[in-house]
Amino acid sequence: MKISIIIPYQKDRGYLSKAIQSAEAALAYAKVEGEIIKSQSDNGVSFNLNRGIEQAKGEFITYLCDDDELPREAIKDTLNGMRGYDFVHGNARCVYEDSFTFNEPRIRGYKPKIKNPTLSQMLEFNQIHGGTVTYRRDIIEGDWFDEDLWTGEEYDFNLFLLSQGKQLGYINKDLYIYRHHSAQKSKQNNNQSERRSAIEQIKDRYR
Repeated sequence: MKISIIIPYQKDRGYLSKAIQSAEAALAYAKVEGEIIKSQSDNGVSFNLNRGIEQAKGEFITYLCDDDELPREAIKDTLNGMRGYDFVHGNARCVYEDSFTFNEPRIRGYKPKIKNPTLSQMLEFNQIHGGTVTYRRDIIEGDWFDEDLWTGEEYDFNLFLLSQGKQLGYINKDLYIYRHHSAQKSKQNNNQSERRSAIEQIKDRYR
């Protein structure tokens, strides 16, 4: 059993070393064969993910954004929960940096309301925290993530898999640490209307 952890990024935003260290610690704790693939270019997330997947030797594929981290138990819990499923998702811990002003706590839990969403439920609202997802390598041949997309890449891919009848499992464990900070693509106020429009176009593919 081998798992490949892809870290796609355009530039180091100051968190990359922490991401790598967390992945190394998670692999060591799980006591499984694994590899960490850093996939860097000036192209988009999908491009870098796909280039990483092309290099990957694992039976299972997961990704870790350069500004996020894996909990120590994440890989062990994921592989224990993969049996019988094509892809799985789970819970996350969300860490808010000082650029966000609100009441404590700054670490908040995320648990999906719908654990095994259907395609129609996913179209109504994205029920999956993308960072928590791990895929069996053999569920698809050829291209994985759509390189023409500039946002919602993993949402589109998960919709595609559900539309193809792939089996989604849920693991009731924290599988990801998601960092909220002002430099995130999703936090840029000047592109929110464009993001909403792009997501609607993704949904139109599967309605």
